Amino acid sequence: MDRPPWTGLSIELGKAMNVKPVYLGLDEQDDDYFEDRYVTLATKWQDRIPVAVITDGSTAFAFMRKYREDIFVGAPVFYCGIPRPEPDFLSQCGNCAGIPIKFAVADTIDLILPFNRKQLW
Repeated sequence: MDRPPWTGLSIELGKAMNVKPVYLGLDEQDDDYFEDRYVTLATKWQDRIPVAVITDGSTAFAFMRKYREDIFVGAPVFYCGIPRPEPDFLSQCGNCAGIPIKFAVADTIDLILPFNRKQLW
């Protein structure tokens, strides 16, 4: 049975963390659509800053590079579902890390969960 990737994170992290998925939309959406998503998220999250943000794919990573400091100020970003980003993209992101493979979030989480949690966090 397929489960959303955040289900595994919620189970693994337990009650210590609250995992909230945010759906940005399809890659094919235009700039106006993503600007509207930014306004919606900025309003919804206001001063709540997450412990970390996980992006799935190049569109979500680009969105975080552009808007992170306005929505999730200072929150580290963990990218998934993309090959190694260009150095310029990483420098735009600030506190970003990830596994540079083209697995989607669920596959990346399956890859990292067997590691000792102390090694990752």
